[in-house]
Amino acid sequence: MGLESIEAVEAWAEINGGEEGLKIAIAAGRFGNDRRTHANATAWLDQKEAERAKVRDSAQDALRLREVTAAEVSARASSDSAVAAATSARSAIAAAIFAFFALLVSVAAYFKSA
Repeated sequence: MGLESIEAVEAWAEINGGEEGLKIAIAAGRFGNDRRTHANATAWLDQKEAERAKVRDSAQDALRLREVTAAEVSARASSDSAVAAATSARSAIAAAIFAFFALLVSVAAYFKSA
């Protein structure tokens, strides 16, 4: 039995256990020494592996994109936190200055009344 084309290999694999069935048949010598069948079967198996690799690469690309997006969001949040901390520090300094002048006014008022 010869598999004369990739399509023939595809059809054979569909009814005989897919890739694993084809690998088993090749290993068991089911196709004999028919070079065309072996070449077509190998090409079909390579094509299936390439398709899986493409899916894996797409999934990895999507994962990398999510990682980059998460890193960008984290960086923005960190930057926002730094801005908020700087604003809080300026407010604290202003409050300390105001408290210092209030203390000076109180001390001046105390000594003026005494």
